[in-house]
Amino acid sequence: MSASLRFSLFSAILVAAVLGSWYLTQSQPQPPDELTDTQSDESYYMRDATLLGIGDNGVPSYRVHAAHIRHIAMDDSIELTNIRVRFETDPDAPWTLNAPRGQIPKEREYIDLIGEVTASREPGEGDELVIVTRDVRVLLEERIATTEALVTMNMGPHAVTAQGMRAYLKQDRVELQSDVHGLFAP
Repeated sequence: MSASLRFSLFSAILVAAVLGSWYLTQSQPQPPDELTDTQSDESYYMRDATLLGIGDNGVPSYRVHAAHIRHIAMDDSIELTNIRVRFETDPDAPWTLNAPRGQIPKEREYIDLIGEVTASREPGEGDELVIVTRDVRVLLEERIATTEALVTMNMGPHAVTAQGMRAYLKQDRVELQSDVHGLFAP
């Protein structure tokens, strides 16, 4: 056998081995990409969605809108991002609360707004009221918002700061807890 024939035979065997190896790797099932712990716990998610709370009269009592809503199967909680909570059924006291993140536990009785929270009451007969604070728990049916964090409340030219707050949104009443300081412009 000549050297050129041996080289051609060796090359053909090498090419066949490479093609056979490639074919076997392509026909084998590929393992799924690893899931992170939170992804494996997720049972569903929604983007740009609104959750409605329906009152006893069958009319929506509040709306929770979020850019991303994710149900966590492990503890049956709901995580939300870029949240807007709006209480609409009382036309004299429509309140809107905004937060970057939030969580609704299994019981669905409240929502924890996490991070900087802005609560505003649209102007009716008076000035618009804007409250800025952090980490607020909102009892959804009762419409009560509470925090222990620093609170800044602005109404027109008037400003008040305090440590902690309990806001009765349905009654349009805010109780400041302690260390209250105010500036009332004429």
